[in-house]
Amino acid sequence: MEPRYIRATPVPPPCYRSVLKASFRVFTLLILLSGVLRSGCSPWRVEAGGALLYTQAGRPFTWDQAQPITFTPDRGPLGVLSNAQAVQIVTEMFKTWAELPDVQLNLVPSGQLPVDVNGENVLQILNNLPRTTNAILFDHDGTIIDAMIGVGASRTVIGFAGPIGSDRRTGRITQARAVLNGRFIDGRPSPGDETIGEYRGNMLHEFGHFLGLDHTSVNREEAFDLLISNNGLVPVMFAFSVPGKTEVPKPDDIAIISALYPSPARSPSGTIRGRVLYPNGVAGFQGLEVIARRTGDPRVTAVGAVSGRSFHGNRMGAGLGLSDLTEAGDYEISGLPAGTYTVEIRAIPASFSGGSGEGPIDPPASLPAPEEFYSGVAESNFDDPRSSTPVILAAGGVAEGIDIVLNGVTPENDDCVNATSIGASPFAATVQTALATIANVDPAHGCGQGRDSNSVWFRFTAPEDGILAIDTANSSYDTVVTVFTGVCGDFMEAACNNNASDLIKTSAVKLAVRSGTTYFIQVSDFDEGPRGGFLRFRSAFTAAAVTSEQEPNNTVSQSETVHPPRIIEGFVDRDEQGEVLIPVGTLTDDLE
Repeated sequence: MEPRYIRATPVPPPCYRSVLKASFRVFTLLILLSGVLRSGCSPWRVEAGGALLYTQAGRPFTWDQAQPITFTPDRGPLGVLSNAQAVQIVTEMFKTWAELPDVQLNLVPSGQLPVDVNGENVLQILNNLPRTTNAILFDHDGTIIDAMIGVGASRTVIGFAGPIGSDRRTGRITQARAVLNGRFIDGRPSPGDETIGEYRGNMLHEFGHFLGLDHTSVNREEAFDLLISNNGLVPVMFAFSVPGKTEVPKPDDIAIISALYPSPARSPSGTIRGRVLYPNGVAGFQGLEVIARRTGDPRVTAVGAVSGRSFHGNRMGAGLGLSDLTEAGDYEISGLPAGTYTVEIRAIPASFSGGSGEGPIDPPASLPAPEEFYSGVAESNFDDPRSSTPVILAAGGVAEGIDIVLNGVTPENDDCVNATSIGASPFAATVQTALATIANVDPAHGCGQGRDSNSVWFRFTAPEDGILAIDTANSSYDTVVTVFTGVCGDFMEAACNNNASDLIKTSAVKLAVRSGTTYFIQVSDFDEGPRGGFLRFRSAFTAAAVTSEQEPNNTVSQSETVHPPRIIEGFVDRDEQGEVLIPVGTLTDDLE
């Protein structure tokens, strides 16, 4: 059943979103940030220069190429544009995508909406449109955006677009929608006003989202250097809109649209595949930008992707995307003309988040190592990050195994089998976990997000019955502490804590332990996006009270009355037989 639209108070950044059981809604907003830069917002993404979403099988969501993709424009004007002019530009921008080399798209206009949609009737109109209608709304004065997102949003939101319906199993987009704000071409001078040419570029960008394309950050140096003269190198799907941009798709745009909608007669193009790996050379690092640049014209022929493009990450939600952690570091850069290429990795800037985010991680994953190039046989966690080995592609060639290993060393207790042994009590340790990994063999847990990231391990063997207290107070990131019994690979959860309190994002666990039992303690970062930081781990063991019968109550007739145990710190622990475990004394918050 199609959900009803309601008026709601927006939460910054303004981003309209709703998840359906059998479909999805992805709207991407173009937002005014200043008089110079504007940003887009899409609630869920998977890769730069890639698709917005992927199925659980790793297939990108796309329209069915065998069927025409219709679009139905509004009947009203759009700023200084008459309805006829606006419809003509919309048709031309869709045509631009459809007529790119090696692309097969059948985009067909399908009449017009029955009325001029405005802020007064937009919710009623949308609630009653057939699911087969892919509406293009002309928000002449900004009232539609104010009605859909919140009062005042039209002062900053240039427009938004994206799929609103799909078949999750097949990954087929079934419906999409776009809203274009005429306030930015209304002919009245104000911050953010655009030329018709710039606005055409914004339309092309939004219709890219309509077709299922994500943002990119390729050539961000040209976008942010304040020189309008080189903004022609900035891709159409760049996450920010810059002055002087053009409506001409760049190699990065063409590579992804031709990969999602290839023509049967597609000319041969090259592909580079590989993984971005942690220093251990095994675990994949998700959320880094990978760019292939052709030598000779590196700023022109530049095509990018984000590592872990089809892994579900922490923004997919609703069970979308692959769950196999071996996919977390994979990347594929296709649509490359023959030539020699360098391949580099770099972090996505922190500013690329929320309304201008890209890829699966929000906020973006920080790079806990230097930015670096692929260095061929010398590639390792100790190579020179500035050294570059060229990758040679023939027409239609494929370069496999172009793996880049981050520089640095993973923590010694990164894996369960290498867990740090907790000896004397109290115990304290500080660990830098930014290069700690997570693996498929790591167990899921009952708090946090099931399987988080950047895990490190400790182990404790109880010398006798007692209470073990653990905390991560003053750590630099949001931790999850889970305690297991058993052996690595075959665990049973004994305790788990995400947040010590509503206001404290570090963790605290206290549990009864049995003499001779070994407990494995996993500390991870709350979410699947790679983050970590400085972990401050503390633990303290308190032995249980030892009681023995003494004279003269060694016979039934001499027995004394035994009172129930005193509750210590608000709880009573029991062992597996139901016997009460009585801690000796109390454990304060300060374990040192």
